[in-house]
Order: sequence, then C-alpha cells, then structure tokens
Amino acid sequence: MVAVERKVAEQLQLKQNESRVVATMLVLMGAFVVDTRRLFTYKSGAVGPIYLDNRLIMSRPVFWERITQILARRIRDDIGIENVDMLNCVATGGLIHGSRVAVKLGLPLCWVDHDGSLPHVEGAVLQPRQRVVIIEDHLTSGGSVLSDIDVLRREGVLVEWCLSVSTYDPERVKDRLRAEEVSFMPICDLDSLLAASLKATRIAQEDFLSVKEWVRDPEGWLANHKG
Repeated sequence: MVAVERKVAEQLQLKQNESRVVATMLVLMGAFVVDTRRLFTYKSGAVGPIYLDNRLIMSRPVFWERITQILARRIRDDIGIENVDMLNCVATGGLIHGSRVAVKLGLPLCWVDHDGSLPHVEGAVLQPRQRVVIIEDHLTSGGSVLSDIDVLRREGVLVEWCLSVSTYDPERVKDRLRAEEVSFMPICDLDSLLAASLKATRIAQEDFLSVKEWVRDPEGWLANHKG
C-alpha cells in the first residue's frame, strides 16, 4: 500500500498545481465523500451531500508527508520564513498537521486550549510582538480560527496569516478573516475536490452538478431533494 501511495504521490507532483494534488490525495484516500441521496448532518445541524474527514490523512503517511511539505513550502516561500516566529495550530486537527510543519521549518509551536472557563495558550511561551501563523486542517466558517486569534492577540502577538489544508468556500472565509486583518491561504477547496472526484470517477456528472446546485442554494436544493 505504501509503495502504491508513494508512486501516486510522485506522479501527482508532476505538472499539477498544489490544490489539485491535495484534492486528488483526499479523494483517493476516501476523505472526501459525495452522497446526494443519503446526505450528511454537520455539527452545525445543517444537512448536505458532502463530507470531508481530514483525520484520514494520518492513515496515509506518504500523502500526509506530501501535504505537510506543501504547507511548509507555503510558509517558507509565500509568507517568508523570515516573517514567522511561531506557529499556532488549532486543536486538534490543525495541531496534528502543524506539528510536522513546525519540525520541517524549525519553528516553535503553540496551541490554544479552550477547555475550561478561560482559554489559554499551551506549548511554546509567547513574547510580545512575535509573528504567529495559524494552521488549521479545515475551515468552514472560520469560527475556531477567530477564537484562537482573539486569545493570541490578547497575549500581545501579531497574527496576520492562516493556512489550512482545505475549505469549502474560500472567499467567504477570506472575507471573515480579512475583517480581522488576517490573510487566508487554503491549499484546496470544494471546486478542486469535486473536480478530483469527477476525474477519479468517484462521482458521476449528475452528482457533480447536484452539489454545485446545493452550493448555490442549499435550502432550495434540500427542499427539492426531500420532495
């Protein structure tokens, strides 16, 4: 299995952008699923035809290595390692991947513990004016990241960037984080996940179009689905 994954990972590095690479890996490992008939219920209580479980990344070490390499490259080349003093990884999903990125870049790491009555920073000790980059596995609305930003800034550090493995709606999240003067850099989004699923024949064209319609009008789509 590992040999097959390594071969796939090597092939995916050739002539493909990073969004497509990561989306293809998530589809091949079964982390991204489309089911327009059974549907999924999310933590918010909303219902929809897609589900993404980035916890499965840990079960594919070759893919996991490639994904964390991409996160590290984004920080090193796009943000500039000289502009980063520490990583903050959103518990628990971001912490799983961010810890590997921190080792690759030689950066200290911290996380915000929201258990208990008073959220507080664990891990590396923060110093005023340190430049902290946030890493998360998946952002839907950005609420967890915004909570971490609030705690970190109360400690006197500078937070200007957030990276994630995936998001469904990058523009929506970018707008929310931009309001807090934080730039958002996801690796892949719903469009790339759907394209990868279609190419890998994991979904039919009918399902592809159905999800697109759900994205445009979730309530209308669900009403038609139930009808």
